[in-house]
Amino acid sequence: MKKAIIRTFQAVFTIGILIWVFHRPETRNGMAVAIGKANHYWLLIGLPVALVGEVANIMRWQILMRVQGMYMSWQRAIILFFVGLFFNLFMPGYTGGDFARLFYLMKEFPDKKKEAI
Repeated sequence: MKKAIIRTFQAVFTIGILIWVFHRPETRNGMAVAIGKANHYWLLIGLPVALVGEVANIMRWQILMRVQGMYMSWQRAIILFFVGLFFNLFMPGYTGGDFARLFYLMKEFPDKKKEAI
């Protein structure tokens, strides 16, 4: 039940931010024009490069957690990484994602709070 409430809040929060960002027609049109003017070859090159960078960050974080004695599946590590990335992108400041990851790590490893921090 608690997980359902948290997931519902996350979904509502995300939808609310997307509505807030895209609710003005001028903003939507400006983004469409910018993407239309972009060189599509660079976009096709940039997306895989960005993906490789994110995979490297996930691997680095997974190794750091294992050194601290916190073992979790790659799937869970990927989920927590992208939760942190979401908060870094949509919250003011750059530490929101770190605090979100820290929160979830402390919930999953209550006996390793010092290592999580």
